[in-house]
Amino acid sequence: MRAARNLALAANIGRSVAIQGVLLASLFTVASAQTEVAALRSIWAGAERGDNPTALRQVREYLLIHEFSTEGLDLAGVLATREGLLEDARQFFLRALRIKPESVRVLNNLGFVYLKEKDGAGAIRFLRAALALNPDFVDGWNNLAHAFSLTGDKAAEKAALAGPSPSGASSLESASECVRLVSALRQSSRDTPRLICFDSRTRCAANPSPMLVPDLPAVLKFRGASFLEIEAREEAAGAWVFWSTPEQEGSGSARMSASRRLRIPLSGSGILYLMASRPLELGGWTVE
Repeated sequence: MRAARNLALAANIGRSVAIQGVLLASLFTVASAQTEVAALRSIWAGAERGDNPTALRQVREYLLIHEFSTEGLDLAGVLATREGLLEDARQFFLRALRIKPESVRVLNNLGFVYLKEKDGAGAIRFLRAALALNPDFVDGWNNLAHAFSLTGDKAAEKAALAGPSPSGASSLESASECVRLVSALRQSSRDTPRLICFDSRTRCAANPSPMLVPDLPAVLKFRGASFLEIEAREEAAGAWVFWSTPEQEGSGSARMSASRRLRIPLSGSGILYLMASRPLELGGWTVE
């Protein structure tokens, strides 16, 4: 009996130690994250005091250790933009998007890089994605208006700055493609499933056909949907399409058949990332 009690006591102690270990590991993770945030805040504070070159050097060193830090990559991109190192900034932001494609801040910052290069059409691609994810993002609308100004579309520039765009069907029919995009983003992006793509053959279309490139995913924002159907607009047999959610619960992949159609299960509402094994133009997408 005494031996049995000793074994039971040892087992309880073992369980206690295991629980403590889990708690310590959790506390260590939180403490580590707090340390990283503090480090980035310190680097940013140095930049705000006027020493941007030193801050950029420090965040580059930080990224040698924390190479998958979205916050670190975003900060590096901002500091590189300040220094006029626009290609470096673009690469920092693209790396951040590969880790977190739904980051509105990074999408906006990447669009701003194109604005600095006076490339309005390039900026529109990423600013459109940022505003489809968050139509209340004021900085995104200001930057989008600037992008329209660079392309010479004054009506779209005014619509982006003026709040809700025209709702009358006749006025939209005669409006430019970019004005129709503004209307779609402001009025329906909260409620309507929308494909947000990072590359497109059209500049301003609200629902463009995406080119899914292997190293940068397209993002589908959906609400109240259980299935997504997509159709390839070119010879697609043999190509693989991969999908996942931020929580990684809805991940999957499928090989495109000769029918060129693919049906993907959805979880109701959320965000879905789409990638392909090779550049593949998809269209005719529907949700149910």
